[in-house]
Amino acid sequence: MLVAFFGKTIHLMRPWTGCVGSMKDLKNLLAEQTERNNYKTLFPKPHKQRGIMRKRSYKFTVPGKPKVKGRPRFARGRTYTPKSTLEHEEHIRNHYDGPKFEGPISISCVFTSKRTQITISELDDSETKLRGDTTNYLKAVEDALNGIAYDDDIMVYRIVGRKK
Repeated sequence: MLVAFFGKTIHLMRPWTGCVGSMKDLKNLLAEQTERNNYKTLFPKPHKQRGIMRKRSYKFTVPGKPKVKGRPRFARGRTYTPKSTLEHEEHIRNHYDGPKFEGPISISCVFTSKRTQITISELDDSETKLRGDTTNYLKAVEDALNGIAYDDDIMVYRIVGRKK
């Protein structure tokens, strides 16, 4: 099928018949093609393109004001997580309906006063000798510089961590 633009008009031509069609013809033709290809055109499998493997990623939004993780509480010789923290974590879990990733991933979060946007992406399978959580490494640096490089860690608006 060929699509030709003449001014503001779109002309659809089927090379095997020579017919000129309308947008309705295009919809019907695409529906036929999709049916014929068993939906392969709508949902292609990941493949190598120019030597680079396409990575999966999933983006979702959690409505509502973001909350910080509450510190562990201690009572009667036991440690527990505050109820508000557990409820907020459950709220985030309820809004995720994406795939379970395996291997190294990247998590990007954008926090606003009304919602949180989260993007999870696959990374290359690069090996690292570091065993700890990236967030724990970041927290150690953030706490060490608290009061020296800045007055309080509430001033930190962006923090990026990466293990190599």
